[in-house]
Amino acid sequence: MNKIILIAISVFLLLKVDSVAQVLEIHKNIGQDTSFKIEEIDSITFNEPAIYGDSVIFFDDFESHPLYSFPYYSPWVLLNMTPDPRTLTTAIARLDNKLYASGQKSLRISTSDTEKIMVNTRLKRSPNIIYFDAKVIIEKYANVADKPAATEFGFRNIGESLSGENYASLVIKQDGIIYCKIGPTESPISPMDLNRWYRIRLMFNVPNKSLSVWFNLQPIVPKFAGFIGTFGYKDFSIISNNSDIYFDDIKIWESK
Repeated sequence: MNKIILIAISVFLLLKVDSVAQVLEIHKNIGQDTSFKIEEIDSITFNEPAIYGDSVIFFDDFESHPLYSFPYYSPWVLLNMTPDPRTLTTAIARLDNKLYASGQKSLRISTSDTEKIMVNTRLKRSPNIIYFDAKVIIEKYANVADKPAATEFGFRNIGESLSGENYASLVIKQDGIIYCKIGPTESPISPMDLNRWYRIRLMFNVPNKSLSVWFNLQPIVPKFAGFIGTFGYKDFSIISNNSDIYFDDIKIWESK
């Protein structure tokens, strides 16, 4: 009986996600450790004083996942957003040890101009004020020269919109600039050099429909405000097309 119930649940989850996009990999969420406080995570990953002291929703430094594979049996799910799935032949989303900010591993995402993939985690809750902090390094802006390239990362609701119009995020493009994106509006923040780690933080204030951004722990002025989709966010996503990029020490926490 237990096996029948597990099979039924698995089929339901596959159908649910497949209604949004073609599924490359889907794995059981074996739990997100929320026992840490943000000052504890800062002390073990960035050696930084406590900043807010509120509870952590999600943290991954990728050290616990097998090398050279997608982080299986974790909260991460891989989705194919390529318009023609037959062209998805060279894309990479896996743990790598070529470049890393801490420990010995990071998440590498590499795609061509005809490939677009999403690495997504569903958040346990959606507070009114939420932060994410990540370390990012770009090896190549565009794997295919003279073609558009972009990597977006931030908050969205993949069950309601894959268009990005309710996406509170940051975007790195082939022009070597990182942009703040709130809904469809993009504002440039700073140039980003290749093969250099950057620490990037974003605060999403839902009631005010605004974003605040820190670039290498320096606040970006002004704050950004604009359209936010009516569905609300439920996910943290990384979407990449025609880029070669690494992520490390991703943490998400709430402020009350």
